[in-house]
Amino acid sequence: MEVYLHKNIIINSEKQKSAQGSVFYVKMADDDQKEVVLKIYKNEDIKSYFKEIAVFRKLMEIKTNPDLMQEGYVGFPEMISNLEGNQSAEILMEALGPNLRKLLK
Repeated sequence: MEVYLHKNIIINSEKQKSAQGSVFYVKMADDDQKEVVLKIYKNEDIKSYFKEIAVFRKLMEIKTNPDLMQEGYVGFPEMISNLEGNQSAEILMEALGPNLRKLLK
C-alpha cells in the first residue's frame, strides 16, 4: 500500500503514469464532490517537481499582479498545495476537465 504525503485525500482513480511521475484523480476528504489531481514525484524525478513548482509560483505571481495578467494564462490549473518528504514530493492541483479514462469507459 502506497503512503501519501497529503493525508486529507481519497484516491479516486487508478495510477496514471506521466513523464514526471505518477498521477491520480483524488477527492478531498472534506469535499467529495470536487475532483482534483495528485502528482507524485519520486526522488529520481525531483528536478521535474521543482520546475513545476516554479511554474505554479510564477503563474500565481502573474495572477496576483494586474499589470502582468494576460488572457493567455487562462486554462492553467491552480496548485492547491505541495508537500515534500524524504522519498517523494507531491503536488495537489485542480483538475481542469473530466478524467478522460472515465469518459471513454
